[in-house]
Amino acid sequence: MHRSTLPWWREKLGRFKLCDITPALIAQYRDKLAAETYRRARPSAKRSPLKAGEQAREFKRKPNTINNYLVSLGRIFSVARREWHWITHNPMEGVAKLSAGPGRVRYLSEDERQRLLTETAKDPQLHALAVLALSTAARAGELMGLTWRDVDLKDGRVLLRKTKNAQPRVIWVHCEALRLLKEHGKMRRLDDDHVFLGATSGTRYDYHTPFKAACAAAGVIRLPLS
Repeated sequence: MHRSTLPWWREKLGRFKLCDITPALIAQYRDKLAAETYRRARPSAKRSPLKAGEQAREFKRKPNTINNYLVSLGRIFSVARREWHWITHNPMEGVAKLSAGPGRVRYLSEDERQRLLTETAKDPQLHALAVLALSTAARAGELMGLTWRDVDLKDGRVLLRKTKNAQPRVIWVHCEALRLLKEHGKMRRLDDDHVFLGATSGTRYDYHTPFKAACAAAGVIRLPLS
């Protein structure tokens, strides 16, 4: 276990009850961890290479480092569930790790998130998809393959069968995302079990065009669902 990562989680999540720590909350702090900077050296530390009055360079954590933070937290929740029976499910099961591949990772600020959701709210199906994706860290492609038979609206358990690595995984939906999913379920069709459907039978919901329009109206340059 990466013990050096635990103080960070204790500072950020220590005030929450276990039952209140959701995949969305963890994903929110994962994004904050990725956005924040840190310094590797302090002038006051022994053997510091810095001279008095000199400021250390600031760095951002790499995706692999952030994933190590997530692994440490996940192991704690695993023990809490399997050995201590303090929780019934591990909220880390619904949190995606960061890709270690090349390229700059783009995260929405809280202001961008609110502006974007204000725009997506004009289209109920788009809004349900956007809130679900942003609150669970699930990919849009995974959600587009979701069927109602894999959705438990009572407990908020959702099974994603069509994932990027072809391995099914479970995410947990809570609060606003679960409320919107229940509302969306009232409009489900009998001829197709998919959650997100197009206007005609047998077609999938084409979120690309309305989502790009919502991003443009909200002033969000990069698309978190694309």
